[in-house]
Amino acid sequence: MSQEQDDDLTMRVRDVSGNVVQGQKIDNVTVHERDRRTVVLLAVVLVVVLAAAAVIVWLVRKPEEPGKPALAAAVAFGDSQCRAGHVVPAQGQTSIPYARRPAGGVTVTGAELTATLQGLSEASVVLQSVRAEVLSRKPAMPGLFLQGRCASEVTRRFFAIDLSAQAPVATPVQDERAGQRGAPADFPLKVNLNDVEQLVIRVDSPREDVEWVLVVGWTSGGDSGELRIDDNGKPFRSTAVTAAQPWCVDEAQNVWKPC
Repeated sequence: MSQEQDDDLTMRVRDVSGNVVQGQKIDNVTVHERDRRTVVLLAVVLVVVLAAAAVIVWLVRKPEEPGKPALAAAVAFGDSQCRAGHVVPAQGQTSIPYARRPAGGVTVTGAELTATLQGLSEASVVLQSVRAEVLSRKPAMPGLFLQGRCASEVTRRFFAIDLSAQAPVATPVQDERAGQRGAPADFPLKVNLNDVEQLVIRVDSPREDVEWVLVVGWTSGGDSGELRIDDNGKPFRSTAVTAAQPWCVDEAQNVWKPC
């Protein structure tokens, strides 16, 4: 190495007068790098922490456990416009004691099914649709048509299902009770543990005797499902009155008799 090259590798620090006050020859240059194993270890720890955080968020935000219902329903048949009633077999009776649901009676067409829907947690459950699933059809039931009494007035949301349709879907209808016309309430509707919806569905079967269940489609967060509503484990059954003899209520004796 020449003297000139050697001088280039010499560090000099001069004072303000230009005199050299320190000089050091650099013989070796060492570059220190971060330990690669430490970097890899830190990366692995970071990935594990992020994965654990994602699992915790998923568990916290998941509205329901798999298989656990998000929605409950209570149902009852009735009618504020006196269309409700039942057809029972004709067995030579001269009168039949009045009952809300006579033994062996089949609910007649035009009756109203009231379904009260409630969420089972604080998470909101959105009701997306209601439809009827028809299980069987046959000619209208013969017998005695026992006409019903009028039910009390309540504030409800009105829908109608035509069981004679190929795909019976609940459609919103106006509330025309007592001469009033309310705006139809359509889906979606929202419920939770403290917010309840009551749906009143007029069930029509103009010519047939039909067995059916109600199916409510719902969503909650990222989950979705269908709630099947039946008559205490059995299908609902609705019949036309075209093959039945009408009987009326004798209010004095609280029985049904021929009209």
